[in-house]
This record gives sequence, structure tokens and C-alpha cells, in this order.
Amino acid sequence: MAVASVEWSESNLAGPTVTDGISNINFGSNESANIVVATYPITTGTNSYHKAIRFHCSNMGTSNKLDNFQFWKSAGTLMTEETLVWLMQVAYVRPVTTSLGATGCPTADPGSSNVTPAAGLSAVGYSDYIHLQVKSTTNTEAGNANQLTFTLQYDEQ
Repeated sequence: MAVASVEWSESNLAGPTVTDGISNINFGSNESANIVVATYPITTGTNSYHKAIRFHCSNMGTSNKLDNFQFWKSAGTLMTEETLVWLMQVAYVRPVTTSLGATGCPTADPGSSNVTPAAGLSAVGYSDYIHLQVKSTTNTEAGNANQLTFTLQYDEQ
């Protein structure tokens, strides 16, 4: 059985501009993919630009369907009074620093699908948007943020 080819994709700017196969999901003060945090730091007491990422299947291999998408922050510690929020949306929303008003990102395997489309993918394509944002307070330490690891688990049929 040939497995499906999958990667992370990030969307930015008006339009949007889509970057498939991103190398990182770094948060910062710039609206772009694959940012270097030292170049675009988050000012203490502000929010990062939110990340608009999607799971991208570029080749189904011999699979008929990918489904049961489960996303969570699987490793890494946030800094003092720093929060990580997430929001699922079908439509693209251009990244901004305004608060997403979202809920805390899951920090353990949710056990069932929490990424849409719930029906999964039965052809090459993208999941819906996972919006992520780091929020800091004036008590958050200055400097680069800690490394976080995100996991996306799915079933391949």
C-alpha cells in the first residue's frame, strides 16, 4: 500500500498567498510563512499574527480516504502568562494581531476528530483552516518564545 503524501500549508496576505510544505509554524510580528522569530519578535504584552494553517494532502497514494483528523500541542511549555489559542474555520481569514477570541489549543490527543472537514478527504486537497495565535502579557519574558510541537494524527483508509 502506498501511503498518502501530506504536509502543512500556511496562508497569508490578501488573496491569500498559499505556501505548501512549510518548514515551521513560528509565531511572530510578521504575516508570512517560515518566519525567523529573532527577526520578527512578539513584543511583550501583544499578540502574534495568527497562523492560518491547513493540512494538505498532495497525493492520495493508494488510500481511499483520510479522516479522523486530531490536532493538539503535544510538547513545549509556554512562557509566563503566555497563552496559545486556536479556532477552526472553513473560510480564510487574513492573519492579524487582533485577538482571535478563541479557546485554548488542545494539549492532549482529543481522542476524536477536532479538525474539519469531519467527513475527511477522499481526494487530493486541504483541511479547513486551523487558526493559531500566541498571546502575551506585560509579565511575559522578553526574548524568543519556547519551542512548541504540534501533532496531527489521522486515519488512512
